[in-house]
Amino acid sequence: MLSKFAFFLRSVTKMAIQNLVLPTAYRMALKRHPGEKTLYVFADAHHTKVPFSLKAMYDYTCKQGITPVCHFFDYTHEGSGKSLRHAISFMDVLAQAKYVFICDTFLPVSSPKLHLETKVVQLCHFSGPFKKIGYATTDDVPAYYKSNVFRNYSLVTASSDVYVPLLQDAMRQPTGVVQPLGVSRSDVFFDEEWVQNSREEFFRCYPQAEGKKILLWAPTFRGKAAAPNALGNAEMAQLQEKLGEDWLVLIKHHPHDDAVATDPRYRSNCDISTEKLLPVVDLLITDYSTVVLDYLAFDKPFILYAPDLEEYEAKRGFFVEYRQITKNFTQDATQLETMIPAVYRQWSEGETEEINRCKKIFTSACDGKATERIFAYLHK
Repeated sequence: MLSKFAFFLRSVTKMAIQNLVLPTAYRMALKRHPGEKTLYVFADAHHTKVPFSLKAMYDYTCKQGITPVCHFFDYTHEGSGKSLRHAISFMDVLAQAKYVFICDTFLPVSSPKLHLETKVVQLCHFSGPFKKIGYATTDDVPAYYKSNVFRNYSLVTASSDVYVPLLQDAMRQPTGVVQPLGVSRSDVFFDEEWVQNSREEFFRCYPQAEGKKILLWAPTFRGKAAAPNALGNAEMAQLQEKLGEDWLVLIKHHPHDDAVATDPRYRSNCDISTEKLLPVVDLLITDYSTVVLDYLAFDKPFILYAPDLEEYEAKRGFFVEYRQITKNFTQDATQLETMIPAVYRQWSEGETEEINRCKKIFTSACDGKATERIFAYLHK
């Protein structure tokens, strides 16, 4: 577990890099590259290749005859020295960029005062948060942090109108930056070929799942991103016993959890990415994760299971009234056992009111055409 002092030291170091080191490196890079800004840049600090949340926009950009520049590096696992060198080297790319597409917090684009021709587009790696994020919670940004880790954004995409004011406040954005254009990453869920390929891949890897109803437990992480902790594996193991052979229970933790888990009992039991599991799953159980908003694209049932709701609400809090998201909500593991077959049966008999209501509120702009809409918005 990351101590308070270690977290403080890490935050102070980030402040020094953001406010002093990278702005100096950027000014020097501008002198080396004073001409017109022309590059389309895709960047991320958590992956070494194009992440899922940037893939749709990356592919669409290539189809326009544009050759993007990629700058991916996993800051979490490469160490502070290598990460700093990468961030400094990125300043040369940034000095030549017309557009920079990101999907998560990326300190190098939020450090210097950018040239007016350079536009930063935050495509987001989620379809919309339930829990508080950004400056709405000190779990993400401590109160003593000076400067804005979401600085320089020209556009932040949102999955519906309801998230415009919430993201604007959480990211400290001027009015007009957050736009309900849909989330680019969600387009693939409407692609029939991708859906079919995902299903075929799953059953090749898990032939024992044929003929079974598939349940997925996909919770978010607890605590800080640098020191997360998992929840729910014991309850899900019991569920597998209770539900019997007609069901297959999959566990897919947040990547932060899997990265630090040393005990296999607290890791995911499936290697396929969560996104590719969604077309296969017959019922999703999550807690505060907005994976459920991605899942809405498939018009299938879900349950919210939050045994630590009061504690989580007190420590982190929510943007929305969590208990009112769906009537399919419980804090009790025993109740969850009886709720699963009941919710699945209602859905199989044609009950989709809860699904449609949530789609209207939270993902009204996610229709399979978000990427095209965002690109057109930038180039209008």
